[in-house]
Amino acid sequence: MDSQSSGVATPCPFRDLHIPFPVVTSGGTPDLVISPDGTQIVYVADVADGSPGGQLYVQVFDQLDAVLLRGAVGAINPFISPDSDSVGYFSFQDRTLKRVPLQGGPPITLAAVGGIDGANWGPDDTILFAERGISTGSRRRAVNPSR
Repeated sequence: MDSQSSGVATPCPFRDLHIPFPVVTSGGTPDLVISPDGTQIVYVADVADGSPGGQLYVQVFDQLDAVLLRGAVGAINPFISPDSDSVGYFSFQDRTLKRVPLQGGPPITLAAVGGIDGANWGPDDTILFAERGISTGSRRRAVNPSR
């Protein structure tokens, strides 16, 4: 009898995952996110110069080492696309919302923002985020990363 017909879940293989610290935190929680397909994790690690935000790394669960997403600096608040192919983030470096392919490539600027309190990349390819700034307070805003 298999696990589907018996109603008992088949255990997943266990693997140790070592993330180098310090991981950047936003609001007291670590800046890391698991992809919707469950195959990888993206996290923000501190940069040596102590500047705000950090650098994005992707750790594919079946690989030994995490990979630096080059060019994604000053990053906080990462979030992953529904197809698990790209990661979005806020860049402290130039105060923009960006996306970068998880397989590597240059970051693409999506919008200038004062800051974000969080974001979600919906199945319709719209990113909804809470924007904050000195003059705007906080407001919800959406962008489409494909356009």
